[in-house]
Amino acid sequence: MFHSAGLNPDAFIITNDTPLTLKATDGAQSGMVLSTGVNGTIFTEELGICNGEIGTRFLLTESMISESDLVSRKRTPIKPINLEHLTAGKFLPQLFAGYIASSRSPDLSELTSYLRDQESRGLHYFKAEDLTSIIDNNFDAFSARIQGISKLTSKAFEELHQTAKGIVSRSAKLGALLALCSLKPSFEISESPLLALDSTLSRHIPGYLGTFSQTLRELSQTHSKEVTIRLLEPLSLKAEEISVPTVGALRSLQSLLSS
Repeated sequence: MFHSAGLNPDAFIITNDTPLTLKATDGAQSGMVLSTGVNGTIFTEELGICNGEIGTRFLLTESMISESDLVSRKRTPIKPINLEHLTAGKFLPQLFAGYIASSRSPDLSELTSYLRDQESRGLHYFKAEDLTSIIDNNFDAFSARIQGISKLTSKAFEELHQTAKGIVSRSAKLGALLALCSLKPSFEISESPLLALDSTLSRHIPGYLGTFSQTLRELSQTHSKEVTIRLLEPLSLKAEEISVPTVGALRSLQSLLSS
């Protein structure tokens, strides 16, 4: 592939974004991505840094989740259900739509009917920025974007606020649980492991990082460990930015070439 393009690299790396997130941070024992999808590394002395695929490893039965959660799953071909479906950013707007579509609240009746009439298209009615606006109590920004229904009342918006906050809070707590799974192998070699976190959810949704951090702190303390979380930022340039995994790739190549 390289030769056909006229390239002759001295070294190259093929890997997943989670090991590269780990490599973007000096001293990290785990690299985790908690954005559109969810994933984390698993590190052992025997195997080194591995792509854990932790988001899809934990399967859920229908009895373990609510009927409202099942609304979005029943209208999509994605099965079986796993923790990523309740945690990843790409699913949160669909889950929110599912909760509203199954609502019996009279204050949300018009919005509920509209989503039901749209059937599967209704699941894609909301966007990630809608959740941010709702949680941040930005009533005007959210009301200006919605279409097909009358202006929402303040009481209806409060119900949307509580629903969005619950879905996002659950995502952050489940993300912390998956982070613990990623970190657990390192507990044998480190008293204070470091988690390198690349997370658009933590960077953009109010309160997300706080809930994630508090939950991971509580979980790690049951193992007598003090976990440090380092939320990474893309490298900003004048015209664009370099993603966290790309920074990790550059550092990895530099280390490989200098060894």
